[in-house]
Amino acid sequence: MENLRRINEASGSPNGRERLLGPAFARTSVGIAIADGEVHILEANGAFLETLGRSLDELTEETIDSITHPDDRGVNAAGIRSLYAGESQDFQIEKRYVKPDGTEVWVKNSLSALRDENGEPIYTMCICENIDSRKRAEEASTRARETLELATRAADLGVWDVNLLSGEMMWTPRCREIFGVSMDAPLTMDDFYAGLHSEDRERVAEVIQRVVDPRIRATYNVEYRVCRPSGEIRWAAATGVAYFEPVSGGQLGEQQPVRFIGTIADITQRRRAVDALVQAEKLAATGRLAAAIAHEINNPLEAVTNLLFLPHETKNEKERTQYLLLAEEEIKRVSEIATQTLRFYRDPSGPTTCDLTRLLESVLTLFNGRAHVLGVESQTRLAEGCRLYGSQGELRQVFVNLVGNALDAMLYGGRLKVRTWHKGERGGVRATTADTGEGMSKETMGRLFRPFFTTKSSTGTGLGLWLSLEILNKHGATIRMRSRCGVGTAVSVFFSERPEATRI
Repeated sequence: MENLRRINEASGSPNGRERLLGPAFARTSVGIAIADGEVHILEANGAFLETLGRSLDELTEETIDSITHPDDRGVNAAGIRSLYAGESQDFQIEKRYVKPDGTEVWVKNSLSALRDENGEPIYTMCICENIDSRKRAEEASTRARETLELATRAADLGVWDVNLLSGEMMWTPRCREIFGVSMDAPLTMDDFYAGLHSEDRERVAEVIQRVVDPRIRATYNVEYRVCRPSGEIRWAAATGVAYFEPVSGGQLGEQQPVRFIGTIADITQRRRAVDALVQAEKLAATGRLAAAIAHEINNPLEAVTNLLFLPHETKNEKERTQYLLLAEEEIKRVSEIATQTLRFYRDPSGPTTCDLTRLLESVLTLFNGRAHVLGVESQTRLAEGCRLYGSQGELRQVFVNLVGNALDAMLYGGRLKVRTWHKGERGGVRATTADTGEGMSKETMGRLFRPFFTTKSSTGTGLGLWLSLEILNKHGATIRMRSRCGVGTAVSVFFSERPEATRI
C-alpha cells in the first residue's frame, strides 16, 4: 500500500502537507479531508477549507466533532466508530458544520477508512459535498408547504393536483375527507368522477374539458355534489387552473395541458342555508300566486253570477241566449286559468326539453286580469319553437318574478312588452320583458340581486330576483337589466343552446 506509506512518510516532513493529498486532490472542486484515528484533521484541500471558512492551520487544531453542529455529532461519531470497528466499509451523512462566525453550512459527507498492510484503520478520508444551497431551498419549500397547509386548513380548503399526462391525482387530507376516501388510496380522475353525483358528472366534465383546452383555457369554478361511499351527499365548490407546455415535436406554438391544480371546499352548510331561503321564497311566491289566481278566478265568477241572473229578468229569448253565451265564455276563462295553474304543480321533477314560448304564455295568462285592472297594455312577440333544456317549474318561477315585478312598477298603467326569439343558428334563445314603469336608480340596480333587498317595503321578501339569478346560473343562462327612473326597466335573459336542447 504505497499511498499509505507515502502518507506516513509525509506526516513528519515540512512540506508533507503538499504531498499528502497530491496536486489533483488539492485542486478538485469537491472537498477532501483526512483525519487520524482520534478524528483530528490532518489535511484538507482548498474546497474543504472554503466550505468550513477556516485556514488549514485553524482546522488542524479542531476535530471533526468540534466543527460539527452539536445536534449532528452523535450520528457522525457512531458512523466513524462503525468504520474503525470494521462493521462497515463506508457511510454517508448529511449534516451541518459550524463556521467560526457561528453560521451553519450543510454538507453531504462520504467517509471511509484508510487501512495499513495489516488491514488496521489508521486514517479517515472524508469526501465533502457542499449542499447548503439545496438544503436551504428544501427548507424554504417545506416552510412554504407548511404555510400553505396551515392556510388551507384554516380556510377549510383541500388542495388537489392532477397529472394530466398520467391521470394520477394528489389530494390533501381535506380533499379525501370531503369525498370520504381513505388517506392512502391511490387516486385518478376516474375515481374523482365516480365520486360525483350522477346528475352533476357530465356538467363537471364539460367544464373541465374547457379548462384543459389550449384554445379556451377557461377558469375552473364549479359547484357539485359528492356521493360518499357511506351514501351521504355533500356539496363542494372547486376552483382551479390548468398548466400547459409545448408539445414535444409538435408544431410551433402547439401546447398541451400537463397539470390541473386547484382547491375544494365543503359548502354543504351554505347550500342548506340557501335551500332554506329558496324554500321560503317558494312558499312566499306560492302565496302571492294563490292570491293572484284567486283574483283572476273571482272576476269571471262574478260575471257568471250576474250573467246567470239576468236571463230571469228578461223575456227576450235573444237576450237570454246572449247572456248565456257570455257566461259560457267566462267559464272557459276560469277553466283556462285553472289549467295553467295546474301546470305549475305537474311539471316533471327533473330537467326536460321545454318550449320557452309556451311557458311565457302560461305566465302571461295568469297576469291578464291584473294587467287589465292596472290599465297595462300587453304587447307580445313570441317566436315559435324556442326550445331549451331545464326545469320548467323553476324557469316559470323566474318569469313569474319578472312579469310580476314589471306590473308592480306600473300601478298607474303603462305598457308591458314580452318577446322571445332565436339568436342565430344554434346560438341560443333570448327572452325579454320591458315595462314603462317608474324605473330604478343605479344604486338600486347595484343591489337588486342581493338576498333580502327589496323596493316593495313590507310586501316583498327580497328573495325573488336573488332566487331567479340562482336558477338562471344553474341553467347556464345570463340575465341583464337596464333601467331609467321615470322611463322603465328592460330585462333580457339569454339561454345558450346546449346539446340536449334542440330547436324545432
